[in-house]
Amino acid sequence: MSQRIVILFYFLLDQFLKYTVSDSDNNGCDILLNLIGGTETVQKFINKQGINDFTIKVNEQEMKTWEDLYKNATTPLATTELLEKFYKGKVLKKKTTAYLYQKMEETTRGTNWMKAGLPAGTELAHRTGFSATDKNNLRVAMNDVGIVKLPNGKHFIISIYIKNTTEPREDFEKIMAEITKLTWDYYMKKTDSGTTKGKHHRKV
Repeated sequence: MSQRIVILFYFLLDQFLKYTVSDSDNNGCDILLNLIGGTETVQKFINKQGINDFTIKVNEQEMKTWEDLYKNATTPLATTELLEKFYKGKVLKKKTTAYLYQKMEETTRGTNWMKAGLPAGTELAHRTGFSATDKNNLRVAMNDVGIVKLPNGKHFIISIYIKNTTEPREDFEKIMAEITKLTWDYYMKKTDSGTTKGKHHRKV
């Protein structure tokens, strides 16, 4: 493989990861899944990390019925555990971890969700998830999970999952922002009192 082809491959891979991670483009995700061998490969990889309560069975294209939207599932705790391992460099190589973390920082979606509950300029590496609604206005999922950096260099991880709701999207955007703000305020008070130690988790 010539150097020019290798450079082109990595350029295209970078673009697909940007579309998938930063821009929540599910078409890009499906292409990447096909490249690595499908959802089974991802499931085996997650299992290898010792993460329970994580199931991935279908890609975006395979979600043809409403019931298919429920086949991929996880929990706030499982997500938080995975993000903590990822942040500590226990999931990917050091350079790959830094690269993917940056893509998560560059997320363009959910600006009124968790991000809205944090002070401007706060470092937030996160991913959002958002389903459509059915004829009864039922939404399967609306999620935001991420790693938040505190001013003292420590961090907390917050995973917010909303499932099967008919309430307006705007209401939950405000709830997500408020949960994040309350969590931020909690750790800032601990920092001010000098009691902040080690890692911190919050799951909702």
